[in-house]
Amino acid sequence: MDEDNISFVNKNNKFNFRVALLIRYKNKVLLENNNLFWNMIGGRVHFGESSLIAIKREINEELGIQIDDLKLINISENFFSWMGKKQQELLFIYEAYLDDSFDCTKKDEIKCKDCNVNFKWFDINEIESLDCRPDIIKQLVKSNSDCISHKIKYEN
Repeated sequence: MDEDNISFVNKNNKFNFRVALLIRYKNKVLLENNNLFWNMIGGRVHFGESSLIAIKREINEELGIQIDDLKLINISENFFSWMGKKQQELLFIYEAYLDDSFDCTKKDEIKCKDCNVNFKWFDINEIESLDCRPDIIKQLVKSNSDCISHKIKYEN
């Protein structure tokens, strides 16, 4: 575990402060696969780092690109169990629209620059049939709101 991550364990409970990015290109979104489910690109926020700086760092680390035009679209509080621990996650979700100037838009599948996950472009109509976590991904893909939404999700 990276010492700089805002993540801690207390007995059988774990807290994570995370960021994610919903990347859009034309009628598609880019998702990552960790061999269990589909998720948005992102990661943990480091101590002393804003959520905006954190997502820019994560995108650079994972895709090797710089995106400056990001918009905060959702703050999610997720409560779930994972690997024998009760998890509480505070997740800031940003959105970005890419154009043809980004090389990653020219490939259907992309390998992570420095991690062990793969990314794939999906038509927005395909998203409903995928196992996406958190499940708010499906709702965000369909929405085009200028307001920041807040979601609290308890999973059994």
